[in-house]
Amino acid sequence: MTKFLIFLLLIFVSLTLKANDKIQITSDNLTLNKKDLSATFEGNVRVFFEDQAVSTNKLIIYYSDLGPKREIVKIIFPTKIKAIKNYKNGVIDVVVADSGEFDNLTKKLTLIGNVQMQKDDNVLVTDKMVYSAKLKSIESKSNAK
Repeated sequence: MTKFLIFLLLIFVSLTLKANDKIQITSDNLTLNKKDLSATFEGNVRVFFEDQAVSTNKLIIYYSDLGPKREIVKIIFPTKIKAIKNYKNGVIDVVVADSGEFDNLTKKLTLIGNVQMQKDDNVLVTDKMVYSAKLKSIESKSNAK
């Protein structure tokens, strides 16, 4: 279980990217909205960084406009999201959820609906997962009564 929790920390720590980290986003369409300071990527959206890849059908990035410097405020994944991490030894980790949101101000990633995380033979299944990069903690919330 410890290895699995370490995997969870590694898979999401990249969401707190530094300014000099390289990230590539590809999609069929990109719409920039200067009025609400957003960029919407739609159709076959792929996000690549380091040894990880995230795929979804729609991704919305909200940013602040602080002069010449723009900073990501929030990333919304309104459709199914799948994240894959490849290790040098050939091991692959997978995270899947119906939707998600990353708040860069609080450093919290929330995955909602059919959340499944797999590392080796370990699988975590829940309805909602909140990951706090700031506190380095994971909280699983189930709707089961």
